[in-house]
Formats: sequence, C-alpha cells, structure tokens
Amino acid sequence: MFAPRNAHWDGEIFAVNQSYDGLTDRQAVGFDGRYLGAHSSVVALVDYDLFYHSLNTASLLGTVQLPAKWTVSLDAERRNSPVITTGNALIGQSFTSLTTLQEHFTLDQIYQAARDRTPVTANYSFTATKPLGQRFQFTAVVAATQIGATPASFNVPAQPATGTLFNYQAQLYGSGLWGQNDFNVATLTHGSTEIGRIDSVSLTSRFPVGGAWRLAPRFTVERLDQQSDGSTQTSYIPSALLDWQRGNKLLQFEAGGELGSRQAFLQLANGQFVQTQKTTRYYVSISYRLSFQSR
Repeated sequence: MFAPRNAHWDGEIFAVNQSYDGLTDRQAVGFDGRYLGAHSSVVALVDYDLFYHSLNTASLLGTVQLPAKWTVSLDAERRNSPVITTGNALIGQSFTSLTTLQEHFTLDQIYQAARDRTPVTANYSFTATKPLGQRFQFTAVVAATQIGATPASFNVPAQPATGTLFNYQAQLYGSGLWGQNDFNVATLTHGSTEIGRIDSVSLTSRFPVGGAWRLAPRFTVERLDQQSDGSTQTSYIPSALLDWQRGNKLLQFEAGGELGSRQAFLQLANGQFVQTQKTTRYYVSISYRLSFQSR
C-alpha cells in the first residue's frame, strides 16, 4: 500500500495466485486506489487475470458535492460474474471436483468450459441526493444492468443475454414526523427485469415504542407485467418488524403477508378470456442474535 504523507490519495497493488485440485485456478494482478478531496471522492479498482487474459473487474465510484446542497455520484462497473477461475468449469456439471472432471475432459476443454461459464456483467448507476430542510431528504437513482450470454458447451445449456435493464427509483426520507427519533421512507420504483416490467410504491416507518423496543411497519404495492405470457400480477405486501436491541443482543419479531391477484389473457376460438388467480400468504418469524467482538 502506498499513501504519501499529507496527500489526498492512496493506492495499493495486489497479486493473487491460487490452485484447485492441482490445476491453476486463478492468477491475477490488480490496483485499488482512493482519492478524497474537500468536495469530491473517487474509488477505483482494476483486477486482471493473467492466466485467462481476462479483465475480471473494472470499477469506478465517484462522488461530487454541487451547489444548492446537491450530491451526485456515479458507480460504473464491468466484471466477470463470477470471477473467472478454473473452478467455474464445474458450473452446471454433475461433478464436484476438477479431479473428476479431468476423467471426462482434457485440460484445454476444462479451461474453455471455465470461460464459457463466466458471463460478463455491467452495472451503471447515477444517484442524486438533496436535503429538503431539516427533516427531509430526496434521492433519485437511475441504474442500468447488463448480463452477457453464455454458450452451450460441454453438456451445459446456453444462457441468453438479458439486454440492458433499466431501473428508476425516487425516495423521500423524513425524520421526526410523528415524534422523536422516528424515521420514514417513501419509495417509488419503475424498472425492467428479466421477467418483465415492475412498478412499486412502498412506505416504511421506524420509531421507538418504549425502552429498547423499536417498531417498523411497512406497506408495499407492486405490479409486475410479465413478458412471457402477457399476464399482470398485483401484490399488496404489509409487514411489521418489532425488535429489541441492547448491547450485543438483538431480538426480532416479524409478521407479514402478501395478497396477490394475477390476470392472464387467454385467446380462445370465441374471443379473449381473462383468467384471474388470487393468492394469500402469511408468515411469522422470531430471531435472536448475539454478537461477539474480538479484541
């Protein structure tokens, strides 16, 4: 790690060399650097695999404070997902070790299978945040995701690319609305997934109810338009989380449900028919967590 005295930046160079069942699994070099200024910051990471001659990760996260109390950030990342290793050749196979895999494929085939099972993904997001007075804060996010295709090879079927999937989200945070120490979030989401288009609105609150107890009710309305069959599913999802935390102890009670309605349009000989399917789900959970800190 290199960090000059009184400088606003630091960086480090790393190298990785690992094996798996006697085979070269991963050989990589990379760079990780950070810059922190008075009104801006940048974090960059590069990871390159020397054995497979493949760029594992290239990411950049930058934040800038603008006039009128706006803060904007850009997060751009291109990566192999998962990180390319020879062990990736086992993905989709019935074998559990590279030693067993060598009984059925040559070394060159195993290395090629590892490449084939490693798609390239790209994620980009732009975030803008602005405080609104003393109690509110507004945040808007525009994000895009791409997942590359993988070919059919070595008895593993192909996986198609997703194309570019966009997601848009707006959030309004508010505190101290109902009393002291409460926290509230309203979220609007519109985006596309591999299944179809999704739109949702959710309201979440969190406030003290006495002592170390906190209550967090949440209500979400979600609509999913599926591309595969043209159906539309609307879900109403209420939930409530009650927790007690003191020191390293955390006790949580959660209850919720989902009321859903799915409409599918069927084309029959005598015209179009609408099929409606309703679903109702409920759940209750309790958990206890005890944290330990090493010294």
